Amino acid sequence: AAAIRAAIASGQEVRLAWGFDFLSGWELTYFDTVLDRTPLFVFRNRTIVEILADEQGHGAIAFSRILDESLTWCFACIRYPPGCQVIERIKELKASILKCQPLVKYLSETVRNRLSQHGEEDWQVRIASDARQLRLAATFVDALQDHVRQQVQRLLATIVFALEERNALPSLFSAVERGDEDLVRFWFDTAARIPLDESDRDIGLESFSFGAEFVLADRRLPFAADAIAAIDRSAQRKALQTLLMLENVDSASAEAEAVEALDAELRSGPYAALTEARHFDDYLADFSVTLHALAPEAVCHALLRSCLASHTIAGLHVHWWVRADTIRALLTVLGQYLQSFSEDAQLTETDRLCRVLAANDDVILHVAEQLLPTTAVLARVGVLGWHRLISRVLVHARLEEPATISQLRLCSDLVNAHYPHGAPPHTDAALAAALDRLARALHESNGDAYAP
Repeated sequence: AAAIRAAIASGQEVRLAWGFDFLSGWELTYFDTVLDRTPLFVFRNRTIVEILADEQGHGAIAFSRILDESLTWCFACIRYPPGCQVIERIKELKASILKCQPLVKYLSETVRNRLSQHGEEDWQVRIASDARQLRLAATFVDALQDHVRQQVQRLLATIVFALEERNALPSLFSAVERGDEDLVRFWFDTAARIPLDESDRDIGLESFSFGAEFVLADRRLPFAADAIAAIDRSAQRKALQTLLMLENVDSASAEAEAVEALDAELRSGPYAALTEARHFDDYLADFSVTLHALAPEAVCHALLRSCLASHTIAGLHVHWWVRADTIRALLTVLGQYLQSFSEDAQLTETDRLCRVLAANDDVILHVAEQLLPTTAVLARVGVLGWHRLISRVLVHARLEEPATISQLRLCSDLVNAHYPHGAPPHTDAALAAALDRLARALHESNGDAYAP
């Protein structure tokens, strides 16, 4: 009866929308209990923000308790990319979040701000008229508490997804662990500007999930993915690409001017903290995250670094804008070349490739020297695998061919002569023997010791 009177007294619109049937459909609802719980008067004429306890403990429901109880569910709402060790990641992130007091404070303040902006008046009346929510709770007080908890949980899940989508959490924990106060400050300044999609805030928690695709990587720098995307949308990129399409343009001069203009733009923008020289290596690693599927991380870094005259973030991006397709294709070849080695040998050959790139030597020439079709090479990859790999290597060879490239073309022509209308089979003993004899002769002509 008290709930009915409260609802009727709150306004005519609610009374009409309610549509009580005084003859049937009533169920018994307990308003309160003698057990040690939050008393009913705490919820009277208060917003959800006022009910949540702040840092001084003012309020009835502790945010920290809701956070502890909700984090696992928040992470469970995220559809992680295939291959991710989800359970281990959730355990690690939850433990790290609860230990990071600045992050807990940020989550609390963000939730409060959002609830203040989108809070509903007379929400207690709505709960009193919600038969489903009353049936799920033991008492009316429990129903009110559940509603408060659900509102906080929904916002927490939205914030956690926004941070995970940007791979931002590991970078914060790393900066805190290193004691890098500048990066920690930058993290929270940037996090405060993250747009949060709350379009689904009326959906029940049982249907609440995020299905957006994202690349999962433990970024070294806070919000590096956002910075990379923002730079790629830069007006400097469009201007450079338009300029390079014109005839009689000095491409080297155009690139140098673009680096200078982009560098000035970055230093005055929201990601200025990432442009410091001490962050270049970490930024390079973050930048090349999407390339790691093509070749090992160390090879990606060495190739990008070998192409840069000046180690700046602006230089990295301008170089990428001009040569992205070439870099991807070359990394694909190097990745496939490394896969032709055993697991242990891959590590040794990766180090060797990195040294070649660091010395700015011709990496394709180095690969070609290792791929003359000796018995050992053909045993590793087969005739078909060797032919496919050599075809890709020769595409990237320079026009002024060193002797090794010419010899490799000669071996490839031998395979094409045996199978002029298609690719060779994986194994062909006669062809393998012919290739081995040719490789032996080429080694001897080079004055090298033959490697069987």
